[in-house]
Amino acid sequence: MVSQYQVEYKCNGIPNFFEFYLFVNPLGNKCYQCERELFETVDLISSKVDVHILPFYHQALVDDFIEQLNVPKNDLDTRNELYERVYLASLAYKAASLQGKRKGREFLSLMQETYANKIDHFTRDAVMQLAEAIGIDKAMFAEDLSSDFTRDLYMKDQRIAQEMNVLKTPALVIFEHQSGEDGIVLHNAITTENIMKEIDQLIMKQYQKISERSMRRNVRHQCAKVISLMRDHG
Repeated sequence: MVSQYQVEYKCNGIPNFFEFYLFVNPLGNKCYQCERELFETVDLISSKVDVHILPFYHQALVDDFIEQLNVPKNDLDTRNELYERVYLASLAYKAASLQGKRKGREFLSLMQETYANKIDHFTRDAVMQLAEAIGIDKAMFAEDLSSDFTRDLYMKDQRIAQEMNVLKTPALVIFEHQSGEDGIVLHNAITTENIMKEIDQLIMKQYQKISERSMRRNVRHQCAKVISLMRDHG
């Protein structure tokens, strides 16, 4: 169901600019649901928004994934196999994204929809079939999938996660660029409702900060949250 309203955030007449970093296990069903919640949120905001979806996975997170899949934790072969398959999925997503951000997201969604609940069927052949299904250049994709450049992109995502104090997936980091404040990290309950609450709190902090500064200078400033009805084009 498409929302009939949008929210616009402004400070001193200038629209706020939000940036979202969503860190995911590219084969995680829970992460897939959070992606859907995030894009529902983006549809609600008329202010400028930029979204980054980054794969984040390491050995310390394997236990969480094993628990979700009801796999015995002492099964070393299964642990290693899970790690390798999620690593392959991460590289595949990065390789697909090299043919366009939208294609990358389309690839990620199809991969999660198809294999989140049957990871044992996820192979390199499956990856190539997904690439064909969304219509990207398979030869270029295969080359990028095995390239050092794609691996470097993946490692860069891991460093970004560490710099943002991300501990597990899914995790969402929210920035608002006018405020200059540090990002807000959500590790749990990444829903449209909770994301909007965090944004409201962030804007309120920005307003309070500006108000305190303006009182000292005897200058009037204003932050606003405007809810406007969307036109029905249907």
